[in-house]
Amino acid sequence: MSVALTACNFAPHYARPSTEAVPAVYQEAADWKMAQPADAGNRGAWWGIFNDEQLNALENQVTVSNQNLKAAFARLQQARAQTRIERSSLFPTVTADPRASRTRQSVNSPTYNNTKPTIENDFAVSVDVSYEFDVWGRIRNLVAAARASERFCALSAAA
Repeated sequence: MSVALTACNFAPHYARPSTEAVPAVYQEAADWKMAQPADAGNRGAWWGIFNDEQLNALENQVTVSNQNLKAAFARLQQARAQTRIERSSLFPTVTADPRASRTRQSVNSPTYNNTKPTIENDFAVSVDVSYEFDVWGRIRNLVAAARASERFCALSAAA
């Protein structure tokens, strides 16, 4: 019964549309212009085609400023990462080390007794939890210093 149902096709028969009635000119093509690619043209300093010294000076200034902004943003990202690193010391550290091994007794072993070789599976998971109490405020001071560095980077990037 299921073989007969899978052979049935309920989709309508596909009929390819005709392409005989295509208009010679489209209504939207009144102001149509052929493309004139300039692939061989200068792709570097595109503003150079205007031959404007003021525009060239502004573009050079923007190029230098963009690099300064990128460097400032990278310093800000680094300061934020350092703040996250220092804050992580406020919380406990949990590590896990799962291990699995499988061994099989060799047929050349001196303890082999002509039976099926033994196969042993060994699974182990070790978990370690550690926490440092901030008795003297060392971690809090490190977090405060990292936040101050982050604020300084944010202010220097905005200036």
